[in-house]
Amino acid sequence: MAVDRRFVRSGMIAACMTALAACGAPPTETQNAPQATAECRIDADARIPWSDWRPEDDVSGTAIFDYSGCSKRLVFIAAEHENDPASDTFAAVRQMIAGDPDLVLIEGVPAQRGRNYQPVLDHAARVEATPGDNESMLAARLSDARGIPFVGAEPRDDAVLDYALENGVSEVELIGFYVLRQLPQMARSGEVDSVDGPDMAAAIEDLVPYFADETGLDREAVADIDTLPEFQEWYAGFNDRSFDEVLDMRDSVPSASLPDPARSNFISDIVADARDDFILARIEDALDAHDHVLIVYGGSHQTVQDPALQAAFGAPTRLR
Repeated sequence: MAVDRRFVRSGMIAACMTALAACGAPPTETQNAPQATAECRIDADARIPWSDWRPEDDVSGTAIFDYSGCSKRLVFIAAEHENDPASDTFAAVRQMIAGDPDLVLIEGVPAQRGRNYQPVLDHAARVEATPGDNESMLAARLSDARGIPFVGAEPRDDAVLDYALENGVSEVELIGFYVLRQLPQMARSGEVDSVDGPDMAAAIEDLVPYFADETGLDREAVADIDTLPEFQEWYAGFNDRSFDEVLDMRDSVPSASLPDPARSNFISDIVADARDDFILARIEDALDAHDHVLIVYGGSHQTVQDPALQAAFGAPTRLR
């Protein structure tokens, strides 16, 4: 199996297959949002920890929130992850990029890659109108076409490892989680189509050392899970459920998403905390340098970041 090492990411977003109806809601202030006094500075400490997030806190479908104040504007597309060009998510991205923001922040791409990273654009061109497409790749294509810079907002995996180790997650557990998070996307794109065939064996043998390299680990540190039989054995002891379920998203969703979360779901919480701390810092950097910033991220990220953003701007206006 040939995995594109320039672009495979532990933080790559999922592509939901359900097309969404257009919202068409008029601009309103966020209903029931706590009112905050704008301080012109994002308060990262006000962010909701993922262990406290609840699915019912998210808005339904894709929404657009406008945080404005202090001569700055942050437009947040709180996306329902999609790959359908006719979806409400794709419509929201097209609508907001047509407004010519100064900079676009996208999910699933490390910030270290810099602006308009060519391998991202190459990948975005390859996946257009395929099951491997998503709103981040659409945003990259449209931004580049309009001469707008885009950049990823994801942390380096070695930084996530440091955060995870500080919070009780082992090296093997983090790499195993990264693999579990990648497999459903590979199944959707057709790279993996069974849980025990040669395609899965090749995926494990490629992804485990790849993620070890990305986090700065010696490959020997994860040698106990770098073949399919070893990974299956680790999984059975770690999550205590059938390996037959690894191609859905159950193993990598936040713990609050399930009535019976497994250990990997609590690792998802920790990794998401590391990500959102980093994303908020990138938003602040972007707003220091630009007046109008667009961010395209999964809707739950907007939910947990909203108190931190309201510290700077007060309650947002919902545009969609």
